Amino acid sequence: MAVRYKKNVILLVCMVFLFAGGLWGFSSVGDRLSLSEEPRRSDIVICLNAGDARVQKAVELYRQGYADKILVTYVNTREKVIKRGVRKQDVLSLQGGYNSTFEEAMDVVRFMGRENLQSAIIVSDPYHMYRAQRTYGHLTDADAIDLTYIASGATGVKKNWWKDTTERRTVLREIPKIFYYWIAMVYWEFVMTHNGLSQPSCGIIGF
Repeated sequence: MAVRYKKNVILLVCMVFLFAGGLWGFSSVGDRLSLSEEPRRSDIVICLNAGDARVQKAVELYRQGYADKILVTYVNTREKVIKRGVRKQDVLSLQGGYNSTFEEAMDVVRFMGRENLQSAIIVSDPYHMYRAQRTYGHLTDADAIDLTYIASGATGVKKNWWKDTTERRTVLREIPKIFYYWIAMVYWEFVMTHNGLSQPSCGIIGF
């Protein structure tokens, strides 16, 4: 009887810890998605996609002297940056038309290699920063390329995100993409390992 009682107590304690951990993880999703670092001097500011908030943040960082150049990943975004007072010669662009964050990151990393860039500030929306950081982390060597991640918004996803319709929609849309990202990365590394590929196939990932 005593042994059974101890087992039940241990099981109850484990369940309490699991419940508490799950509750903490649920409530902290907003903080985990909204990663952002302190800016530091870099070779270039990279503005992902074409959102106005991202463009504005990239221009702010440029004006504050954190980089002398801005790279936009969609060619149509270049005019948005120039209209905000950035010199034409300081705005570079990729072609865009990407089907995924991964595909976009591949093009950015190739560009950095061609231009021999050693550091960059990556600018994206708060909810997108976690996925962007993991993606670029897979594609770059931290010892060779120094990347800083800056969110376009100051607040990001709220802690009580489930109480706000917009925040709830944002989080619930992003979480499945993150899970798919994890699965895709495992598959990508499996293919790389067993087939001796020099680079991943962009077509296998669509997040």
